[in-house]
Amino acid sequence: MDTGSEMKMETYRIIASSGQAIFQGKQQNYVMLTGLSINFHLHYLDALKKNLIAIAVVISLLIVLIIRIAVRQGHLPLRNVSNAIKNITSENLDARLEPTRVPIELEQLVISFNHMIGKIEDVFTRQANFSADIAHEIRTPITNLVTQTEIALSQDRTQKELEDVLYSSLEEYNRMTKMVSDMLFLAQADNNQLIPDRVRFDLRAEVMKVFEFFEAWAEERNITLKFNGMPCLVEGDPQMFRRAINNLLSNACVIPRRDRPSPSQ
Repeated sequence: MDTGSEMKMETYRIIASSGQAIFQGKQQNYVMLTGLSINFHLHYLDALKKNLIAIAVVISLLIVLIIRIAVRQGHLPLRNVSNAIKNITSENLDARLEPTRVPIELEQLVISFNHMIGKIEDVFTRQANFSADIAHEIRTPITNLVTQTEIALSQDRTQKELEDVLYSSLEEYNRMTKMVSDMLFLAQADNNQLIPDRVRFDLRAEVMKVFEFFEAWAEERNITLKFNGMPCLVEGDPQMFRRAINNLLSNACVIPRRDRPSPSQ
């Protein structure tokens, strides 16, 4: 046996057939074996299997790639909407998305988003206006307080003059307190945070309570407060009613007499 030679394995298909034949004058049974090499077929099947696996892998990769491209293209309108939303900031809340430029599946989403942005823009606008109103309203009493204090400190003052300055400052403080309270009330009303406490109360009694509060202030300005009417039970929020009467009397007592409506009723 040549050890240097390569061993080659062969695979055969064996076909056996049996029969009887006369050999040397005798009838004998025989078995005939026929071997057919099937290496070629096995090699072909093995190569076919490898090719099928390779083709399946390539087709799978192509399918994944096609699906990825299709999904990416399908999500393109959504990405465009997302990018447009990212560009909306507090400085350009008036920007809106165009519903006609998106697929019909996203049209309702864009409309809802535009509606939400509109509400946010309205809130920002009201907040900016509210801040401007606060600054404008508070600036005047603060300026008055600073001016009065500077004048009072500019030279020696008598006790009576200092008392007048303090009373004037107290009036400005009360004015500022009322403005802050009113602005807080308006802010809560704009944000629907006020829940009226509806109860039955005597309208005349509530008006008289407000009159008692303004009585001294009205006398200083030679204003007479009168209420013409009988006790009347109504249903509502007494606190809000007193606030309304309070604002009415406050304005009537502050504005000049020639422009002042009569607060008697």
